[in-house]
Amino acid sequence: MKNLIEVENERMKIEKTVTNPNTLKEFAKNEFFFIRQSVARNPNATEEILKMLAKDEDYLVRIAVAENPNVTEEILNMLAHDDIGDVRCSVARNIKTPAETLYILAHDEYSHVRYLVAKNPKANEITRIILAQDKDYGVVKAALKTIN
Repeated sequence: MKNLIEVENERMKIEKTVTNPNTLKEFAKNEFFFIRQSVARNPNATEEILKMLAKDEDYLVRIAVAENPNVTEEILNMLAHDDIGDVRCSVARNIKTPAETLYILAHDEYSHVRYLVAKNPKANEITRIILAQDKDYGVVKAALKTIN
């Protein structure tokens, strides 16, 4: 059995140095969420791998997908409808998230998601005007700072 240091070293290796998509694909099927999360964080993860991990049972894996530099608009759109607010926060924070998706997230039940939409430079003027009328003062303040 591996000790904690060995496991952490393996996780870091997967996240930072594995470049082969086939190897990443195999690790993406690992039983341990932290290994799948490391694959999702890997900048060499392909769209196919990220799509698979976007449906992972563990929300921390889905957050890592939303934050991956290779995540596509299609995957971000899918994750914008996630049941977990923290996943939607990662989508709202991502500068690759399309304006249409940010508009949808501007109506999210969680004020922190709306706040992050207001701060996202891709949010369009209509979205910012909607957020400037939000019931949460922090969201209003963030939106007003960005309205031209």
